[in-house]
Amino acid sequence: MTVSPDGTIIYGGKAGSLTTSEGTWTFGAQAPDGVDWYIQLKGSQNGWGFQLQITNRQLYTLNKASGHWYLRQNAAWVDVGTTAPVESAPPPPPPPPPGISPDGSIIYGGKAGSLKTSEGTWTFGAQASDGVDWYIQLNGSQNGWGFQLQITNRQLYTLNKANGHWYLRQNAAWVDVGTTAPVEGVLPTPTAITLSPASATIPDNAPPRTVIATASVTMSDGSQFVGTLTTSDTNFFAISGLNIVTARAFTSADDGTHSTVITASQGGQSFSIKFSL
Repeated sequence: MTVSPDGTIIYGGKAGSLTTSEGTWTFGAQAPDGVDWYIQLKGSQNGWGFQLQITNRQLYTLNKASGHWYLRQNAAWVDVGTTAPVESAPPPPPPPPPGISPDGSIIYGGKAGSLKTSEGTWTFGAQASDGVDWYIQLNGSQNGWGFQLQITNRQLYTLNKANGHWYLRQNAAWVDVGTTAPVEGVLPTPTAITLSPASATIPDNAPPRTVIATASVTMSDGSQFVGTLTTSDTNFFAISGLNIVTARAFTSADDGTHSTVITASQGGQSFSIKFSL
């Protein structure tokens, strides 16, 4: 069973589901108070509220009528008052391995200095042809150009002075992440998911692991998504890398519309969209 990550939220009156160790949570019909909705655990009524969310790996619901939050503990809802739960700050990253430059290390073109990453030793060579940047060298061989190299959040960035863009080193390549300087402690997070195709039709005899759609995740800093995808419905859907695939063989009994919530998680944050088959 895939448990929903921190930051996942669903609302009464809207499609969506959460999964915990107890099972799958959804909202049913509107409650008699007119502002809350019946909560359902695996299809059976289990309290009522306006919102369900995962915070610090625990399930909470907000009862809109009373303004109180309730925490799910020991198969029961526990009133924890009117203060909304707050996601704990992630623990500080461990120190880099021996020989790797720590966060905050910076070198500049035209000045002596070096940085070390898992790829090797980075230095600056001769001035580049644009007159403001310098050739970057990895283990003595040219590898791009920029004005500044720095380690932030244990990742290597360079600033290209000519165009004002920052580039992140990912998968042995420089990735343009825009004009905003990287900030220590502020990790990139998912901001959008695009599925191709956006809707799909699968034959009713499709075998397991048939690719339904492929996800493209947009990150807040333009970097490559390296987190995880999950699906709220693991009966029909499964995840393979960035592909949404069939979880099992389909038959004619599966005809009809099936929906799931696809969630991208990275940096302690998540972004979700609904997908229908």
